Amino acid sequence: MHRYVRSLLVRGQSTGYSVLQRFRLPTTTSPSQTRFFHETETRCWNGGRISQITGLDYRKIKKIPQNYDHIQIPERPKLPILPKVPQLAKFRKWPRRLQDIRGPELRENRLIFGQYGVVALQGGYLEYRHLELIRLKIARNIDVKRMFAKWRVEAPYKPITAKGLGQRMGGGKGAIDHWSTPVKNGRVIFEVAGACEFDEVEPLLSRIAKLMPFKAVAVDRKRLEEMAGADELMRRTNANPVTLRYIVENDFFGIRKFLGRYDKKWMLKH
Repeated sequence: MHRYVRSLLVRGQSTGYSVLQRFRLPTTTSPSQTRFFHETETRCWNGGRISQITGLDYRKIKKIPQNYDHIQIPERPKLPILPKVPQLAKFRKWPRRLQDIRGPELRENRLIFGQYGVVALQGGYLEYRHLELIRLKIARNIDVKRMFAKWRVEAPYKPITAKGLGQRMGGGKGAIDHWSTPVKNGRVIFEVAGACEFDEVEPLLSRIAKLMPFKAVAVDRKRLEEMAGADELMRRTNANPVTLRYIVENDFFGIRKFLGRYDKKWMLKH
């Protein structure tokens, strides 16, 4: 909220109904009305936008701009082109190795620049066409004079094999069809930073997230911290002692024989 409007609201609490009536707020005479006033002011201040219950026209109130003087734009602000095939002298065929995409990401799950990015909500594989789609979308829609983007995933390095249509079973493992990059739940795919706000880049990041082969979401630093602490918050505020972990550990109705190794490890989350 603008500093001038905030001062008017604070002064309105002590000066009576004149300023409050102007902004359509109740006169703070009783404790319940005082609590309503503080809750209304807190929502307005934290959200950066005037709530509808206050009756204020938020279009006439300017938001205090942030300071981006500490941000340095690199020489190449756009995403670089990643190689389609790894530069190897000899290619090897890999097994399926589903553990590459199963479970939470424990390393690359934070924003380096602390601003905005796209985070995977489940495991999957990124192919070269997906990486090229991200690169073109970013190159065409960001202002390179005040914004830049960085990759947080490697170039495709895992070979995926396939057999041609109509072939009979047997004959060994198929030939390498394409290369991919494994991604786990919580992995940051790329970041966008610079002299910009989240409301400005969120539509672009959300469109890119919908085009991914797995569930993904556009986040800023605050939202990513909330996602990281959601499980701990649920554990502390849960009033029901019979949780899924309690049921699995105590083998209710013989459930353990129906669960796999990773189900017992991640409690059906991944």
